[in-house]
Amino acid sequence: MHGLKARQVVEKLKEDKNVDWNDYPMGYRYGTFIKKSKYEKNVKNPKTGEELVCMRTKSEAFSFKLEDFDSKYIELFNLKTWNEVFEKGILNRDDLILEPLFSDLLASDNKE
Repeated sequence: MHGLKARQVVEKLKEDKNVDWNDYPMGYRYGTFIKKSKYEKNVKNPKTGEELVCMRTKSEAFSFKLEDFDSKYIELFNLKTWNEVFEKGILNRDDLILEPLFSDLLASDNKE
């Protein structure tokens, strides 16, 4: 496989070993990006009984294929939250796949 381009390796896997690259989850093929996401939560102050809206964060993992290099992706790696990525138009949330590979790990991180 040395000296072959990525596409040639994928074809060789399919032909020689009957391994179809496209059958594997996006997270295995292209990696997984984990960032925090901000969201609002309604809470009640236990002392005063006052209803409040506060900002919380949770970890979310997404997998996606970066078709071509674009300088905007440099900013993607430097931003702290997915909210910032979506607000700046670097990626569209609807185009991403929420990655189930890390759901157990992230569930423990997202406990209140």
